[in-house]
Amino acid sequence: MADALDELGMVEPLFKTQPFFTIHFRRVNELVKEIEQNHFGEIFGMYLHYEMNLTFDKIVRLTQAACKKFDTSLDRYCSKILLFNPYIKGEVIKVPRLAPPKNKLAASKKAIYRGHAQRAVERGGSTSFCSHPRRHPTTTSP
Repeated sequence: MADALDELGMVEPLFKTQPFFTIHFRRVNELVKEIEQNHFGEIFGMYLHYEMNLTFDKIVRLTQAACKKFDTSLDRYCSKILLFNPYIKGEVIKVPRLAPPKNKLAASKKAIYRGHAQRAVERGGSTSFCSHPRRHPTTTSP
């Protein structure tokens, strides 16, 4: 049915009606909430830290640039608008946070280190290791 409506050029006009846009708006809002509540960007943040060698401060600045905008009247960063609802004034969906705040990243890093140390002890090895969990403590970086 959708293909037939598309061939007739009716999908776009239908999408611009309030009932169809409301369905779309609701689904986008659910997706954004899912991203923020269940994923919260921890894996992405750890990737930026370990693979791209970014400090937590740089990760926060990078993600702020991507999903926040500085509001001079409020003198703070506010989330960028992802989607406006043209049928209900003031109803918007904001860009989800791409990576967690520094304290959450630091807690994740500590958990990784604790897990690494526990596995090392279980294997009968040393609990000392360098700042990068994938590198052996005695290896030097080029």
